[in-house]
Amino acid sequence: MQLSLDKNLMRLTRAASDTEQAWLRLDDVVPKVGNQFELTMGSMSTAGQEMQLSLDKSLTRLTSNNAQAATETASTWEKVKATLGTR
Repeated sequence: MQLSLDKNLMRLTRAASDTEQAWLRLDDVVPKVGNQFELTMGSMSTAGQEMQLSLDKSLTRLTSNNAQAATETASTWEKVKATLGTR
């Protein structure tokens, strides 16, 4: 005697097995994707902080350079006034 399964039951069993395999695959993939997302967001945050630091340094340099230029201009103007006043 040979046991045979209904074709619909075999197809249903195969579909259930495929679904189970898909869920197992998701269980494996989702944590990796989530971890990669967290790493990417962390990298973006770090890059943003580094850009802010760079901007702060640039503004400090610019302010310092402007102050030096203003001092030089004032000094030059004082020399000009002194020279014009002595003639």
